[in-house]
Amino acid sequence: MAPATLTRWRPLDIGHNDRGTGAGVRGLEAWEIEAALSPSVVAVGFSVNAASIVDLPTAAAVCRAHGITLIVDAAAQLPPKENLKRFIAMGADLVAFSGGKALGGPQASGILAGRRDLVASALLQQLDMDVAPDTWLPPKLIDRANLRGVPHHGIGRGFKAGKEEIVGLLTALDRFVKADDAATNAALEARLRAIAAALNGRDVMLVPAVKTGRVPVLEIAVPDALAFSARLQRGDPPVHLSERHAARGILTLDPQVLLPEHDAPLVEALRAALP
Repeated sequence: MAPATLTRWRPLDIGHNDRGTGAGVRGLEAWEIEAALSPSVVAVGFSVNAASIVDLPTAAAVCRAHGITLIVDAAAQLPPKENLKRFIAMGADLVAFSGGKALGGPQASGILAGRRDLVASALLQQLDMDVAPDTWLPPKLIDRANLRGVPHHGIGRGFKAGKEEIVGLLTALDRFVKADDAATNAALEARLRAIAAALNGRDVMLVPAVKTGRVPVLEIAVPDALAFSARLQRGDPPVHLSERHAARGILTLDPQVLLPEHDAPLVEALRAALP
């Protein structure tokens, strides 16, 4: 038996988005990506968000010129539903979305979209390959003519998606694409305004969906954001706000998972924890 061949890989951070961090006017530049490329590089990963999306065309152009696969992490970039196709249209080869979060599907699910051959390759990595080679019929997505033989279990076999997650995700996706984003955001903004008003003039600011690029949120400014967040988490009921901007003294209320009946107890919890 021939010794196993292990493929070594390591992530490499490329460039710095000064625009996204507010540190300056420069973003990711083509030469930074090209300087990091070598014969051993097989793919470039790009984490897309409202700040970094302006650099996606640059990354796509460099990868295309060098025949390198561009994989976009868009886990939290839904809504809007246009993003389901937007990043592919901008040059991504593969785009990954979370099946949970705003999509509302099973937490242990996700969507991989993009080039058919690459999606098929990913699918092949999780299939049960304890099969008779002579009778194996792969899913239609996989072109057996492109395979040298019938592969063994892939690296993703232990992380396969169950049929329950698949059905749940497809149901959530169908509901998501049929929803009216404008109406949904308008309803969320109205609820956030009511929550802000109930906080009696505290330092809060409604950030509309047009600015976040996703959904409206409520920013709450407090003197010691982390201490305030800790009090909320220890409360009854516990409340978890985003601490992404805690260093600036701001906690963010994202209303996506809140039901209307949650608003009143949320306000009471905020009032009780506010200094």
